[in-house]
Amino acid sequence: MNLWKAILSGTLIMNLVGCGGDSAPSAFVSTDGTLTQGVIYGEDSIQEVSTHTRNTRANVALVHADKWNAIMKGDAAWTVDEIYGTGQQIPWSDQESKAFCSGTLVAPRMVLTAGHCFTEDHTCENTVFVFNDEQKMEGATTRKGWQCKLIVAQKNDFQGGLDYALVEISIPRDEVEPVIMSETPAVVGDSVYSIGYPLGSLKKTAQGKVRRVNETGSLETNLDVFVGNSGSPVFDSKTHELIGVLHGGEDDFQEQSADGGSVEIMKCAEDACKGEFVIPIQKILADIEKQK
Repeated sequence: MNLWKAILSGTLIMNLVGCGGDSAPSAFVSTDGTLTQGVIYGEDSIQEVSTHTRNTRANVALVHADKWNAIMKGDAAWTVDEIYGTGQQIPWSDQESKAFCSGTLVAPRMVLTAGHCFTEDHTCENTVFVFNDEQKMEGATTRKGWQCKLIVAQKNDFQGGLDYALVEISIPRDEVEPVIMSETPAVVGDSVYSIGYPLGSLKKTAQGKVRRVNETGSLETNLDVFVGNSGSPVFDSKTHELIGVLHGGEDDFQEQSADGGSVEIMKCAEDACKGEFVIPIQKILADIEKQK
């Protein structure tokens, strides 16, 4: 079920109408271009990040400029529950939903995210890149937003397994240390983790494994991710090096009632459902090197 079908069911349409076009985060996309979302595989592995979480400082939330400016003025954003009707199915339903996509710093001033995150509604000009949007904790770094300057590379070739964008932002060169990118391709069975903003919430991490490599070269994983995680960095759990960028997967929601009046979060066995697709960093390295 795609995002717009979910919106048209039950309370979702009431919550999105009046929030403005920036309220609905970008959906995931499958390799055939079909809009999809995410799922919980087995036990829910989603956790809030901590000051001990590796690579979290370089992670970034993509937020519509109008929404960010309103938040900076003290206005409250709609919560995850108010937008998606998740209720008590997830423990963070009461968190504000801000991000429409996720990303990570791969070079000074250069963010890697999913290519489909930029559309007519979400352009470089109206996107703010927010660092440190996470649960308040001791030792945490102050949240900061930086402007998008230029989309220097963008690929939306879903059939070819390429869906990424490299974006130059206004952050000072030495403000945040970029992640380390893996030179070794991931293989089936590797343990991995993602960092991002599921359903636009505060920064979270999720654990999973590489289940297979599909015909386009994309990695199929069982990471617990949702809308808003598009563009999330995926790291090797042992080396903590970046192995790829998340761009699509299984539906977030399934109909709970016969009339489609309510939804519930999709849950699958660890080895079931479509999986969550990751574009290997090796497919993107050439473009990144051009920008260094």
